[in-house]
Amino acid sequence: SGALLEKERALAPLTEKAEGLLRSNAVQKRQLELMQQDLDAANRRAAGLQAELAAALAAAEQAELAARQEISFHERRQKELYLEVDAQRARYERRDRLLRARCRLLQTWCFRLWWGLEADATIPGGGGGGG
Repeated sequence: SGALLEKERALAPLTEKAEGLLRSNAVQKRQLELMQQDLDAANRRAAGLQAELAAALAAAEQAELAARQEISFHERRQKELYLEVDAQRARYERRDRLLRARCRLLQTWCFRLWWGLEADATIPGGGGGGG
């Protein structure tokens, strides 16, 4: 029994050291589990943020596409209006030229009529009504 006590005394520090290592191992294992849970939570948050980012990018692309389409529509409409204004301007310029030509014709006709009346008034016995 003395040998057994001697053996237990010799093993006691090793047993205590082993138990300390086991406790330390258990603590480290728990720390590892907690870190793994933190990592999993961080990965879930990252995945959620990536999904939000993808949705925001898709919405931004849709908004950009809609804006580009609206700009394109307004550019086409602006060109149409410019063409319409040019066509109206051309019509009004032509009408103006025709009206000016008519005015010149009327002026010429009035002048000739006036000249003819003046000529009849200066000719003795002319324009007096058959006299």
